[in-house]
Amino acid sequence: MIQESLAFFSLNPLFLGYVCMLLVALQVGLQPLVTRKCVDECVSTKSLVLAENAVTAVMSLSTLYLTVPDAFGGWTLWDSIRLAGPPAVVYAIRSLLKNSAYRNCDGVTFNIINQTKTVFCAISAWLLIGETQTFQQCTALLCAVAAGALLILPQRHARSGSSPTVTTHAAESTPKVLGNEAASKQTLTVSGSSSFGVILAAATAVCSGFAAALSQMAFRSAGNRPSTLFTFELALWGAPFAILLGGAGGGGTKDNETPQGFSIIRGWRLRTLTPVALQAAGGILVGVVVKQHGGVAMGLCTIIGIVVSAIADAAVTRRPPSARQFFAASLAASSIIAHQVPQ
Repeated sequence: MIQESLAFFSLNPLFLGYVCMLLVALQVGLQPLVTRKCVDECVSTKSLVLAENAVTAVMSLSTLYLTVPDAFGGWTLWDSIRLAGPPAVVYAIRSLLKNSAYRNCDGVTFNIINQTKTVFCAISAWLLIGETQTFQQCTALLCAVAAGALLILPQRHARSGSSPTVTTHAAESTPKVLGNEAASKQTLTVSGSSSFGVILAAATAVCSGFAAALSQMAFRSAGNRPSTLFTFELALWGAPFAILLGGAGGGGTKDNETPQGFSIIRGWRLRTLTPVALQAAGGILVGVVVKQHGGVAMGLCTIIGIVVSAIADAAVTRRPPSARQFFAASLAASSIIAHQVPQ
């Protein structure tokens, strides 16, 4: 049965690409929430990225063994570094930024801001491989930028004393015995963390777009190179840069409270593997989507991901998305639909 399914997918690469786009959308939408729920604050971001690369490598090799047993035929170290090395570096930086953003930004806001990666991918694809955009597509990309800017710009609050939602909940969650001064300090911390999360989400979008364009250029140069093999190479060459660029600390507790040799695994639990495995599976699926439909088409996944994030966050917090999030999501969805509909 498994062999028949694999044979069916190998004969229908475009159909497989669309199925992977749907699965990626589910992963994109659920990833921020799953990360916040399953990863403690003290867990090192670097350890998450390294674990993600390791799981991705194992899953990629297993998939290659089942689908393309002779994938390493003619494989050379130089070709691997030349093709997968540059995007692997950018993806390593993106993974560090993204895991930090997940902890400081709600899923809807992150995915809407991350929608702007389509713009950066289009610009990068134009500079790297000469892939131009029509006037309609450029207009659609401007809408995507507007959606991200709508969430990045600070909100204006009424003078009646109303405060941001995150501030109100932070103050309510502070025990009364701490007093007003302690509540104010915690409010400032939460507000700063939210702004920092928005900045991290924007930086993640820049890296995602650039890395997708680099991957698309690599696939054009490599010809029939299996996407799963390329995903394995990204995980392989991205790990050393994650070690060099990633910080050891994750927050929460101080580094000197844990022996130096064990700081990398501090705070890890069995549940921490859930977002790692989910992210690794998403990385494999993204490789298939980029190869079959290109980097810009990945924006379609983000549209459904925004909807999934909104539903998941509303179910957990029992609060519907804000009017600003609804409007930004509508702009993001309109931008990608306009970009993909042929003239």
